[in-house]
Amino acid sequence: MFAKVIVAIKLLLCVAALVALYFVFQFARGWLSDLDFSRFFGGTMVQEVIDTANTEGEDDMVIGTDRRISASQAHALMERYPQAIVLDVRSETEFAQERIRGARLLPGDEIYYRAHYELPDYNALILVYCRSGVRSQAAVQLLVSMGYTQVYDFGGIISWPYARE
Repeated sequence: MFAKVIVAIKLLLCVAALVALYFVFQFARGWLSDLDFSRFFGGTMVQEVIDTANTEGEDDMVIGTDRRISASQAHALMERYPQAIVLDVRSETEFAQERIRGARLLPGDEIYYRAHYELPDYNALILVYCRSGVRSQAAVQLLVSMGYTQVYDFGGIISWPYARE
């Protein structure tokens, strides 16, 4: 009888601990959602960099529902935010031949399976490119659908006028 009481008390303590953890996580989630991270990794600051980027000789592109920006806007973001992730969604062979300085390879056909591990911060500034802009557009749409919030497509490397490796 005494052993059953001990087991019941332990079970009750475990349930109480789980309920307490649940409320702690709910509080933390609410507190974190009140913070405005967009000032640092998106929203106003990113839009200010994009607005002031030199787009001379290029069509003006603005962040919209398609999340497309120009090469000069992407370059300005890379200079302003060195922690930005420059994501190449081409094949390994294409990446080995030529890439934008500091780019990280994540082939487009592997994004769905590897993005969670390769890109754990869903609020990170991610600038995506491919060869011509077709695969990068699809990759951006996929990443946004997966919950990434600051993802922008700047087209293809064939129209990139800046440094390459």
